[in-house]
Order: sequence, then structure tokens, then C-alpha cells
Amino acid sequence: GIERVKAANELSAVLAERGVSLRKKGRVLVARCPFHEEKTPSFTVTPSKGLFHCFGCGVAGDVIGFVTKHDKVSFRDALDVLAKRAGLDLKKEMEARPRAVRRPPAEALTPPEPKPTCIPPAIVDHYPRTFCEREDAQAYLVKRGITDTDLVQALTVGYADGSLLRAIPKTGELRKELKELGLITAQGRELLGGCIVVPIPDSVTGQWVNLYGRGLRTPRHCYLPGPFRGVLNYQAARGSEEVVLTESVLDALSFHQAGVATAIPIYGTNGFTADHLDCFKREGVKRVVLALDSDEPGRKASGALKGKLEEAGVAVRVASFPEGVKDAHELLVTRNGDATDAFRRILDGAEPRPASPEVASPPLSEKPQAAAATQS
Repeated sequence: GIERVKAANELSAVLAERGVSLRKKGRVLVARCPFHEEKTPSFTVTPSKGLFHCFGCGVAGDVIGFVTKHDKVSFRDALDVLAKRAGLDLKKEMEARPRAVRRPPAEALTPPEPKPTCIPPAIVDHYPRTFCEREDAQAYLVKRGITDTDLVQALTVGYADGSLLRAIPKTGELRKELKELGLITAQGRELLGGCIVVPIPDSVTGQWVNLYGRGLRTPRHCYLPGPFRGVLNYQAARGSEEVVLTESVLDALSFHQAGVATAIPIYGTNGFTADHLDCFKREGVKRVVLALDSDEPGRKASGALKGKLEEAGVAVRVASFPEGVKDAHELLVTRNGDATDAFRRILDGAEPRPASPEVASPPLSEKPQAAAATQS
């Protein structure tokens, strides 16, 4: 099936055929990223795993994911391209079934294989393509004040219109994997159908480990089943000693729209996870501005989170929104052209005020620098 197609196409060879010049560096290969301009090579290939990852723009994946992104084709078309390259009959490969093997009693007692932990990059790439085809999805973000197309592209924002179920094989490993991830429900429906989709990466590997969905026509919002994993815009922690924490993904996007590239969302009032804390410790974050909702749950969460971060050695300031404004998103959509100034005042006014200008909030970026990361 899919694994045989991948095994028959060495990633480095496929890259070379598409003009990517690789050189050996220890156990990996490096090159200038083909997906963004850079002078210093940050595009890394791990031959033993068949994976690539760019530490500059965050793109990552396997040989199928590379072909879908580079050739701008669908997951199915990428499979077809690679099957033909390897001299395989894709139809036969997808129809092939491994022969049943009778397990001896001892083997039957071994635990089952672990469920998949990462989302295939080609699946994540499906959603932005759909978003580009749907004017209603684009209009929704504009209505929400998110008009920066560079930001939308950098965070790989997409839309789930239900076409994913038609785009993947009706049977086989991929569909099984998506069911195990919860992306396809027990009833056979697409979990995020009808939602704007924002993928969330692991802050260590850059692989996609979660998806956030926000209903286009309903207030519905959801993530993949299971523990909250991943840190959206973890690159901010890597590039700045101070980050801003928001209560939701839409609040973080609102900060970015206003030019604050250091905004990172948590998973609701009690959604600061071990992934967040580990990321901050690993990347050396020294200061956090809490910009949670101004309602009672948000204020309580800010107090609890302030204590947790300070115990970890991180200095904390708490931002307050203007009277009558609940959160960052409401601040964005209620301003007529002065959102940038409004968000700057929020950050500058966070308590306690910094004792020295050296620890004041970093200047607003000219353009949000959030970068997407893609799964293995």
C-alpha cells in the first residue's frame, strides 16, 4: 500500500530530481529550503526516517508530503506520481492485503501497536487548498478581522468542507489511521467538517499533532480527541525571550493580525499544558504576558497560571482589556483601523510594569512571523 510506495521512493533522490541540492552534515542532509528564500541552509533530511523538516519555515513531512507541496498536487496524485516513478501499479498496491498470520499464544498476549501520534502532512495540506476554493470560508475570516493573507498561509489555515473523505482511499491504511486519530468519527464523518482548520505542531519535532476546528456557521469549536498536544506558533518562544499567552486560537490570531508575532494560544482557561511549559523551558523564555479573557474564569485562570509560571522561573505580567471588551478578538473587531495601537497599549499596560525599559514588551513586528510546521 502507501508504505510500499514510500519505501520504493528514496526521499533524497526525489528531492534531487526536483532541484534540491543536498549535502551531508553528520547523520542528516541539509539544503536551502525550496519553499522559502534563505541564505543559510535550514532544510534538513533524515534519511534513516525518510523525513524532511525546515527549521526556517517549519514545513516538514515524508516523501509523499514533499511531492504534494512541491508539485502542488493532491495526496492521491502524489501517490500516483511516486508509484509510476518506482514502476509500481498503484491500483494493485492499494488493493493488496497482507496474508493473515496465525499468532502463537505468546504473541497474542503482546500489547497492540500504539495508535498514530502525528497527522500525515498531506492531510493537513488538503485544508488550505479547500480554503482557497471557498469564498464563504475566506469571508468568515475577514468578518472575524483576520485579513492578513501572509498570516493565514504561515499558519496553514484551511477549511474542512467534507471533501477529504472523497479524496482518500475508501479502505486501507490511511483511512484506518485517520479513524484512530479521531479525524474520521466512528460514524464515518469528518470530525472537523464545516470548520475553519488550524493545525498545531509539536514544538520539538515540528510534526502536526493536533487540529483546531472553528465552525463556520455555528459556534462549534473542537480539537482531535485525547490529551491536548502541541504548541501553535512555538517559533515565537524560540525567537523571543517574551511571549504573549492567549486563551484561544482566534485570540492569538487577533494579536498576530495586529502585528504581535509572539502570541501563543493555550487550550482554554485550564489549557496550559506540559507541552507549553516544556517549550518555554527548552527555548529559554524569560517573560510571559498573560492576555486571557477579562471574564471571571479568565481572571481566575490568570492567577493560577501566574503562580505556575513563576514557580518555573518565568516572570509574568498580566494584561487587561478595556472596559467592556472581553478578549483579544473582540478588541480587534471593535477597532476601526487602530488595532495596532490598541494592542500596544494592552502590552505596555500589563502589570506589574517593567522596572526597566530593557524588559519592556518587544516592538511590534512589521508583519507577523508565525511559521507553520508540518507533520512527519
